[in-house]
Amino acid sequence: MVNHVTSVMPERSLSEARAADLGAALVDLGFERDRRGRAVFRSTTVEAAAARAYLRGRGFGDREFRLVLVYERSWGIL
Repeated sequence: MVNHVTSVMPERSLSEARAADLGAALVDLGFERDRRGRAVFRSTTVEAAAARAYLRGRGFGDREFRLVLVYERSWGIL
């Protein structure tokens, strides 16, 4: 079985208002903000392609955010 974590970070060049709009859109999609207060949003249920398509549909360009997808292998109980 393989799990995934999708992380989205606003680019540092974004204005605070635009970054806040991006964060609100990600929360609406089901992402959670990093607990340490950093501007990183993570989800284990939303795939990277779906997140990118959603953000594009909300008017965000690819250069306004960074998207990282990490796959983790999980082992079952034997």
